[in-house]
Amino acid sequence: MGRTDRQLPSLLDQLRWVIPTFIAALGVGYTILEHLLITPHPITSSHVLREAIITGTVGPTLAWLLLTWATKLARSRQQAEETLEHRNRELVALNAVGEAASRSLNLDEVLQTALHRLVEVLDLEAAEIRTLEGTKLVLKSHHGVSPRFVVDDRIIPLGQCLCGQCAAQGTSLLVADLDGLGDPCARPCIQEGFRAVLAVPMKAKERVVGVIHLASRQARAFTVHDDQLLGAMGNQIAVAIENARLYAETEQRALQLEIAGQVGRQMTTILDIDQLLKQVADLIRESFGYAHVHIFLMDEIRQEIVLRETSGSAAAAIKEEGLRLTIGREGIIGQVAATGRPLVSNDVALAPHYRPHALVPETRSELAVPLQIGPRIVGVLDVQSNTCNAFDNTDVKTLQILGDQIAIAIENARLFQETRQRFQAMAALHETSLNIVSRLDSQQVLQAILQRAADLLGAQGGSLGIYEPETSLIRKIAIHNLPAKYLGATLPLGEGVAGVVVETGEPLIVNDYLRWEGHSKTFADTPLDALIGVPLRWKGEIIGCLDVLDRGERRPFGQEDIWLLNSFADLASIAIKNAELYSEVKGLSAELEQRVARRTEQLATTQAELAQKADQLQALLYKTIHLQEEERARIARDMHDSTTQLILGALYATQAAREGLDTNLSAARENMAMVQQFLQQIEAEIRQTIRDLRPLILDAEGVVPALKQYVDRYQQRTEVRCTLRVTGEPARLNSEPEVAIYRIVQEALQNVAAHAGAKTVCVGIHFDPQAVRVTVEDDGRGFDSTTLSQRAGGHFGLIGMRERAWNIGAHLQVHSTPQQGTRVVLDVPVLAK
Repeated sequence: MGRTDRQLPSLLDQLRWVIPTFIAALGVGYTILEHLLITPHPITSSHVLREAIITGTVGPTLAWLLLTWATKLARSRQQAEETLEHRNRELVALNAVGEAASRSLNLDEVLQTALHRLVEVLDLEAAEIRTLEGTKLVLKSHHGVSPRFVVDDRIIPLGQCLCGQCAAQGTSLLVADLDGLGDPCARPCIQEGFRAVLAVPMKAKERVVGVIHLASRQARAFTVHDDQLLGAMGNQIAVAIENARLYAETEQRALQLEIAGQVGRQMTTILDIDQLLKQVADLIRESFGYAHVHIFLMDEIRQEIVLRETSGSAAAAIKEEGLRLTIGREGIIGQVAATGRPLVSNDVALAPHYRPHALVPETRSELAVPLQIGPRIVGVLDVQSNTCNAFDNTDVKTLQILGDQIAIAIENARLFQETRQRFQAMAALHETSLNIVSRLDSQQVLQAILQRAADLLGAQGGSLGIYEPETSLIRKIAIHNLPAKYLGATLPLGEGVAGVVVETGEPLIVNDYLRWEGHSKTFADTPLDALIGVPLRWKGEIIGCLDVLDRGERRPFGQEDIWLLNSFADLASIAIKNAELYSEVKGLSAELEQRVARRTEQLATTQAELAQKADQLQALLYKTIHLQEEERARIARDMHDSTTQLILGALYATQAAREGLDTNLSAARENMAMVQQFLQQIEAEIRQTIRDLRPLILDAEGVVPALKQYVDRYQQRTEVRCTLRVTGEPARLNSEPEVAIYRIVQEALQNVAAHAGAKTVCVGIHFDPQAVRVTVEDDGRGFDSTTLSQRAGGHFGLIGMRERAWNIGAHLQVHSTPQQGTRVVLDVPVLAK
């Protein structure tokens, strides 16, 4: 319909008032002019008035009626043409959508093509198609919206935004003008600058599968006809969505069955259970796209189902932590293990049996199927998804097929391992028998028996205990891969696995030792909590117990393990008894030889030590005498060089003062003052000598002030920069430790000055409530401290330091490396003064 046709009803509507008015005015005017100019009738006469009224009403009325009829006719034609045009648009759009849906069964491609054709046919400014996935609307295709809108509003929960309200209510939503609309759900559209929106749900079998959302930046851009057209298109697109989903599900099921066959083929080639479960779990997760896959096996003794393998983002952490569930009581897996029937939960938040795990908090759906061989349940296959409604009946059937295949593969692997284990056991028993015949050393034989028994059972450790009737205790005489403190440990009868086995004479299996009421506190800290023990018998008597250990979640023991361990127990009993006489004779002989050897060695060691001590004492005595002589010589030199000269000066000054008393009194006074100065200097020299022999401040104030004073004088006498560092809370000690500390530091500093060639030396004292640590550390040339004790001489100062330390119950250490300085450490126990 052209533009003129659209404007015709409006034009006729305007003319039906204009033309009658014009005709009325023209008729009345003509009548008045006619009577004014042609006939001599006055205008106010009744004849003229009647003629004017007839002329001004009849003609215009007829014209108005005619034009009104023409207007209605034009409007009817326009409405018919508009209806036809809407029908044509609807048919074209529906045809375009149907064409798009028929070209592909790929859901994303169908929706993108449908939106493109929709925008093209209806000349839309902005549009989007969202599909319903669980409780969220996910943007699949869009046109005319900003990248920010695509990123921020790609996923919309039901009930939020206008699209979410449309999907939640299942009805169309038409908003002519968003301005002034206070609904916060319209905020995303308003932020995009849209004024008018139209949202229509897409339904398939009365179920909402998505939403078509149109938007315009012009108010009132959409009409009821657009709503109807979009509804029809939405239903058609919904059918296309369902078809695409059905096709995808069919493809997925075909792929699942193909993968199930592939898994079955691969399982037939693997006979190691751990390798089998690992490969199966990874293959199922990768092939089916599950978030987590877990395989549990039954522990019939403890009535638990135990995690043996897992695959997923947290697989390593879950496997390391371990997981045990009580059959029939804990979790979906426990229920499946108890009933032998598959169990599906498409929303674990509503499942009464669901047991959450901290390492997989994102799980939303869970499916568990039993692993069965005939009526016997050997385990459970459990898969989990991070989305709700992830599983249907097809998944259950597929996984049940896989579960049956896994169960058969597990049974085949178990039978193969059992056969191989029996063969290896026979070979090990034969080799052990040869060892018993060829060796009389029971310890080596028992150690070999333990190791072979643990290896054949696939366990991590083992122990062997002998019953001692005189004490009624079982003593561990051999261990394998267990803490050394367990060797020699004892158990009373009835306590622990060994105590119960020896007391009852029957084998015992405990797969959770710490929870077992008979466990012994002696072994409470063992990480191996699964044990199997069998008695050692000799001539009808119980002589001990052989047990093998492992971690319960890794290797729970069963009745089939008892026969193998019993075979090794018999060999252990034979080995013990065969070696008993030999051990007694050898023990007596060895004991005598050891005593003689120990006594000889002790005598030789004592003689060497005495000789070394004698040499050291002789050398120390020589060094002491030498040091005494040196000290005496130094005192003599100091007295000669300073004190003697001062005394002579004082004598001369006294003589001069005496001679000047009679002649020059002022000079005598000066000489007496000089004498006083000489005497004061003499006093200072004598005090200095006394301090060098034994500082008075050491007795008066303690070791810290004495060392401070000595360090100051040390820096003055040498070119070595010396510092003193005191930490902790300084306290007075007994006299002997204080003197020893002072002399040891003094000797160490003298060694630094004489031998180290150091630039700096640091003396440190740290006070603790229990001990005082003194360190002397220099940056000198150092020496090889490991060869210090082999030197012929030159280390008598260190010997003296060690003697002083030993006398006060202290410990002296010397650490030195060539070119890296020397560090002397003295640890003195505190006896507070």
